[in-house]
Amino acid sequence: MMHRIRPLLVIGLALSPAACAMARAPVPQVPPGFDATEFFTGATRGEGALTYRSGKTDQTFSVMSEGSWNADGEFVLKQIIEWSDGDRQLRTFVLSPDGEGRLTGYFAGSEDEVSLWVEWDTAYLEHRLPGLPFGYIRQEMVLSADGRSLA
Repeated sequence: MMHRIRPLLVIGLALSPAACAMARAPVPQVPPGFDATEFFTGATRGEGALTYRSGKTDQTFSVMSEGSWNADGEFVLKQIIEWSDGDRQLRTFVLSPDGEGRLTGYFAGSEDEVSLWVEWDTAYLEHRLPGLPFGYIRQEMVLSADGRSLA
C-alpha cells in the first residue's frame, strides 16, 4: 500500500510549485443583489418560523403579501400572517427611500418604526412587534440562486 501512496505524493509535490506559480488569486463571487421593493411588488407568499436568539422555535407562520408604490412615492407592503396557533394578523408597512439605500417608515396606524434594506443577497426588515413594548424582530431573507424566492 505504501508503494502506491509515495509515487502519488512525489508527483503531487513535483507539480505543486508549477501550479502555485500559475495560480491567480481567486476572484470573489459577488452574490446576486436584488431590489426588495421590486421583489415584493405584487403578490408574494411565504412561510417562516419565529425563532428566539437561543435557537428555539416558538411558532411557524405563513404570509401572503401585496406590495405597491402609492402616489406619494411610498412603498406599501400589506401582509396577512397566519400563525400555527390559529392567530391571524394584518400588517401594513409604509416605507419611503431614505436616500442612503434603505427604506424607512412605519406600521400603518401606529408610530412604530420600520426599516428595510438589502446587503448583497439578503434583505433585512427590522421593527417592533405591535402591542409588545419590548417585542423586536429582525427578519433576514436570503435571495435564492434563481432569484425567485427568499429563505
